[in-house]
Amino acid sequence: MDAAREDERELTALDQPAAEPATAAGRWRRGPASGTRHVAARYAIIAVWAAMIAVYAGIDHGLFGHVTTFQTIFGSQQPLVFMTMALLCTVCVGEFVDLSVPAVFGFSATVLPVLVVNHGWGVWPAAVVAVLAAVAIGVVNAFLVVKVGVNTIVVTLGMSTFLEGISLWMSDLNTISGLPAGFSKIALTDVGGLPISFYYGVVLVLGFA
Repeated sequence: MDAAREDERELTALDQPAAEPATAAGRWRRGPASGTRHVAARYAIIAVWAAMIAVYAGIDHGLFGHVTTFQTIFGSQQPLVFMTMALLCTVCVGEFVDLSVPAVFGFSATVLPVLVVNHGWGVWPAAVVAVLAAVAIGVVNAFLVVKVGVNTIVVTLGMSTFLEGISLWMSDLNTISGLPAGFSKIALTDVGGLPISFYYGVVLVLGFA
């Protein structure tokens, strides 16, 4: 009898629909106001940004809201946009923030002038090498984290320290200048009062979105 009752309970449990997991996504789907809460959580930073603009514009008696102020802000932050998108890659796959991103950025920016100015390379071949070097570093980081199983913080923090040392060694602790003036046009060409790199950042962010 006990065995029969146990079988009956198991069949009854199988016939019932599975309960929805108590995940954050499941909680967002419940209730009529879930869509509003979801939008508020995702885009609250834009509201905060607008509020900050309003506050500083009032404090500066409208000077902060001048067009040239926003041109300066939007025209100088594109490196942060590109680094943020790189960080977003690791966040999207559920890993801790990649602490080596700034160092990789600086390392690539060191490889280019070292090859061009110190070793007489053409600027475009040097640019390709700089990009490939950054990709190779990412491959090493991924191998150590995914295949070897080393903690993400340990790998990326160690790689950051290593790359900073290599960059200082390559540049001999000096700032290297002398890249061709035309090379800067790929980032600094004026389009509508803003450098073209701003629009590169917009396209990149839209792609991630």
